[in-house]
Formats: sequence, C-alpha cells, structure tokens
Amino acid sequence: MIIPPIGESEVEVDGPASIVMWASTLFDYTVYSHEGEKLGDVKDFMLDVRSGKVLYALLSFGAIVGMGEKVFPVPWDALTVDVEHERVVLNVAKTGLQDAPGFHKNSSPNIADASWVREIHLYYGIRHRNVLG
Repeated sequence: MIIPPIGESEVEVDGPASIVMWASTLFDYTVYSHEGEKLGDVKDFMLDVRSGKVLYALLSFGAIVGMGEKVFPVPWDALTVDVEHERVVLNVAKTGLQDAPGFHKNSSPNIADASWVREIHLYYGIRHRNVLG
C-alpha cells in the first residue's frame, strides 16, 4: 500500500494502521526516486512540537559523490511512504540532488529563518505554508 503525501485528504485507507506508523520504523528506510533509483536513507525527522506534525525528513544521500556527511531536510509533503516495499519515494532524480540544500550533521541551520524554509520548499517544488509560526 502506498501512503500518499500529507495533505491529500480524498484518499481512502483501510483503517488507522494504514496511515499511522512508528517513526522509528522509517529510520533507515531507503529513499528512491520516482524512477526507482536508490537515492539514500531516512536518518531523522524535524517536528513542529506545537502541532505534532512531521515537517521534514532528514535524508542522507551519501552515495552521491561530494555529499560527505551532509543531511538534507526534505519537506514531508514531498515524500510518499511505500509501506508495501518498505521505502520512501521522492519525486526528484538522483542528478537533481547535487544542489540540494543541506547541512553537515554536526551543524544545524537556523531552522526559524524564513528564507531557509522557503529555499527548502522551493527546491522540492512544495508550496510553502507558514510552518514555523
């Protein structure tokens, strides 16, 4: 079963277990492009603690030359969870990740910076909602 991106409310599901998962289940899920090419892995999540919603999945695209120890925040709305195949699908080709906005594991950006949030959403083609305030 494929779980559609958040925000698609016209989807029928087979009960709560079809759309509710332990976050830890998704750790180390492999991320694939929409073309079926392996991109990387899910490493962590960024949450809005007020609403309890996942805002970003932090992905590692370590297999891409020159990416090093960087992680890449991808808006949750840009991802599709494919429970049947235990993977996450991102509608970006591997070559499109070369310029993806990211940061090194040991340093975090100012996640309250509106321009940073806008850059992430624009890069992945996701309409920016005022997610941080």
